[in-house]
Amino acid sequence: MFYLNQKLNLSASMIGGILGIIGFMSILGSLIAPYFIKRFHSGKIIAGATALGGILCFLLLATTNPILIAIIWGASMACSSVVIVTYFTMRQRAVSKDILGRAIATTPLLSFSSIPIAAVIGGVLVEEWLGMTMVILLCASIRLAVGVAAYFTPLVK
Repeated sequence: MFYLNQKLNLSASMIGGILGIIGFMSILGSLIAPYFIKRFHSGKIIAGATALGGILCFLLLATTNPILIAIIWGASMACSSVVIVTYFTMRQRAVSKDILGRAIATTPLLSFSSIPIAAVIGGVLVEEWLGMTMVILLCASIRLAVGVAAYFTPLVK
């Protein structure tokens, strides 16, 4: 939001359109995930979609065109949706029924607990130290690196 509003000076309606496209593409990602789940190993889907999402984030640095930003960011979020659906499906298959409820309750607690800390760190990095371009580059690099590193873990085997 900060990037779209403050750095690109887009109007509220333009930002709303971009976020709408991103949301639509996120839903598309969740709809295509079952196709991949039926055909590929879950770990490879998670690793590959994470890496692809990182690569797409790099493309955000190549444009200030709102339509291209929406498409690129939307495609990156579609990759995230594929990861989420694949992970949830894999978790249901792997965790025994008697503790599945606890696993489902604990997962968001662990994953969402980093959001407030990340928002503060991201804000400081953008405003005080690195600027928006470097933060996008850093986040894209981390996402790509995590996807690539996942190929060398038991997740993919």
